[in-house]
Order: sequence, then structure tokens, then C-alpha cells
Amino acid sequence: MDAARRLVLTTAEVAALAAAAGVVLPSGFPADPNAAAEASLAARGLVVGDPPRPVPALATTLGVLGRPTVGVRVEVAGQGLGLRAVYAVAGPLGAGLLTLPGEQVELSVFPAEAVGRELIRAVPEPDAFGGGRTRVSAVLGREDAVSLAGRLPLAALEHFDHLDRFGGPDATRALGLTQAQARLAQRLTDSGTATLRALVTGHADDDAYVGQVVWIATDQGWVGIRPIPDETGQRMVELVPVARRDIGVWLAPAIAELVEVHSGQP
Repeated sequence: MDAARRLVLTTAEVAALAAAAGVVLPSGFPADPNAAAEASLAARGLVVGDPPRPVPALATTLGVLGRPTVGVRVEVAGQGLGLRAVYAVAGPLGAGLLTLPGEQVELSVFPAEAVGRELIRAVPEPDAFGGGRTRVSAVLGREDAVSLAGRLPLAALEHFDHLDRFGGPDATRALGLTQAQARLAQRLTDSGTATLRALVTGHADDDAYVGQVVWIATDQGWVGIRPIPDETGQRMVELVPVARRDIGVWLAPAIAELVEVHSGQP
């Protein structure tokens, strides 16, 4: 296979296909087929036989989703838009499910090495969430972009908004932030419009393996949150401006580790 192949289905059709193939769909995707969906699949020539079974190409695609070597789950939640996607790699093939508007789902199959390109499809444009200017810029009447790059204690992202709202001036002291860190955390809080979480799952050396990437959509674009080592023992993260095309790069180390482990198995 040289290029990805895509098929748009209703959520009920996806559920019916999975049931016909004996595959359990990932959580968050519909699992209850109905008679209308089953009839639609037959009319489209996507299932054959009695009882109906998916045509061979679809059976292979669903098999990758049901028994992956590496799985990637992407969830995006923001103002007025939500998206869910799962990608799976097994041997030379990858497969994906991507939610679309109107209760539809895109089912895809692609060469395993193209998973990075496919992941980009699960990252919306950052302006899709109606960000506009930050509240701070709006109050000041400024259009100037302010930097959202820098380093913060992880606690600033976990608790800053809550403490700032209820703790007032004490929030910075409660979190042990410098003034510069407090300003950066506040800028991110003011301009953030959505969150993307991507989980890489699989098994390495008989142990479950999970890797995670978190991005935040802002009015300046996507910002990645990268853990960094700190000699003091404090859990620190680095805020890094990123583009949609970077999602594969951020997930590549976790995916590559699992693929390497499985490629060396007999």
C-alpha cells in the first residue's frame, strides 16, 4: 500500500461493521449496530455473505484496530468543538477512526510508517475554537502577541486558574511561583481555548506502556507542554509553540519504542 484509503461511515455503520467482524471498538465509539445500518452496508457492498461479513479489505482494517501493536488515542475538547480519534499500528499497516460532524466517522487504512501524517488529521486548526484576542489584550486594547513560551512548575497548570480565581494575590505565593512564572501561567489561562490529549498505549517487555502528549490551543496557535528534568525535584514543564504537523514528532519516541520491541519478537 502506497497511500491512505478512507471511507466515511455513519456511527451506526461503524458499529455494524465491527460487530460483523467480531472486533470490539475502542471506548467512546458506538458499539450498538441497528438494522438500517446493516442494510446500508449491504447496499454499499461493504459486507457480503450470510451472515454478513466485511469485505476482505475492511476485515483487514478492522483487524488492525482490534489487535494493535501500538495504539494512539487523541481527544480534543474546546469551545464549540470536540473530536475523538484512535489510530492503531500492527505490522506493515495502520488504521484509524476519526469522528466527523453529523454523527459520521472516517475509517482509514494506511502504511504503518505514515501514522505521523495521519495524526495531523486529528489536530484541528487552533482558530477552530473561536479564540480571538486574549482577555488581557482586549482590556489593554492591544493586538500584540505575547510570548507563551517558557518554563513552569506543573502545579501552575494544574491549579493556577482555580487558585487565582479564589485566592487572589495569594495564588502566586501558594504555588511558589516567581512573578514571571505567574504572568506566563496567567497568559496561558487567558488565551487557552481547547486541550488536546494524545495517549500512546501498548505492551513492552510484558508491561503496559503509556505515553502522553498534552497541547493547548490558544489565540496564538498550539502550545505543547513538555516535561523537563529539574534538579530540585520539582515537576517542571516547558511551554513550546507547536504546529499541527508536529504532533507526529512529539509522539514518535513512544511509538518507535513499542514498534522496536515488537519487531524484535519472534
